[in-house]
Amino acid sequence: MNYRSGEFVSGVEITGITDPTSGVAVIKKDTIDKVSFDIELANPTISDEDDPQRYQQAISADVTFSDGKVKQHSLGTAYGCVATTTVPASANDKTIFGKLECYYALSDVQFIAYLQNDKFIIERNEVSAKDGSVVTTVLLKT
Repeated sequence: MNYRSGEFVSGVEITGITDPTSGVAVIKKDTIDKVSFDIELANPTISDEDDPQRYQQAISADVTFSDGKVKQHSLGTAYGCVATTTVPASANDKTIFGKLECYYALSDVQFIAYLQNDKFIIERNEVSAKDGSVVTTVLLKT
């Protein structure tokens, strides 16, 4: 599946390297050096400590390429996130570039950036506090 630069996939704008002929976002596995997650307050103007929206965090991923260029992808919001940057590692036929764990109250959310079958993917996994089931949403796939 191809996405054009500027398109949105599950609320995420595709901002990768764009083929000048087709306009399609292109990310090749040998060009990615690392993925870092950025965490910022989503609502920095809220000062009421009893308002749960005060603690909501805006999440983005910075994809660093071999040539030193960095592309940022907005991934939405979550609560209680702690940043991690992973040196590329292999697991379950995936080359994992980064994970972000988010725990808040009874919520459990994980963002993961990886390569699988020559596709670069960033997904969000939400674990239900009720029954432990996992809902996976692909935020970016190239």
